[in-house]
Amino acid sequence: MEILSTAENIQIMLDSESHILYCRWFGPQQPGVIQESATTILRLIIRYKIERILNDNTDVTGPYLDSSDWMATHWFPEVMREGVTHFAWVLSRNIFAEISALEAMPKSEKVCPFKSTQEALLWLTDH
Repeated sequence: MEILSTAENIQIMLDSESHILYCRWFGPQQPGVIQESATTILRLIIRYKIERILNDNTDVTGPYLDSSDWMATHWFPEVMREGVTHFAWVLSRNIFAEISALEAMPKSEKVCPFKSTQEALLWLTDH
């Protein structure tokens, strides 16, 4: 896996074989930092023509409801316009982070929540 970007709250990698973008979020999430990281992801989607994303929130440690609405109404529509067809979201072990993630997810068959990375990868590789 090739590391494309690292920041205080996220590491973004590309699996060149499967062409899946792997976004591993960790720690507490702050609104401005989330938006910066999400913008980085969008740029990488465009640059590498990404269609499938594994968005791993397993190690996110708290809520980020301040950014959930922005993600659902602004970021996700842009991501889908750029060609993402499958977005697997692994939920955090932290209930408040899980609630934030569920609020941020658009109602779409292209975006599915999972409890483990294994389940998410299975879904992504089957599509």
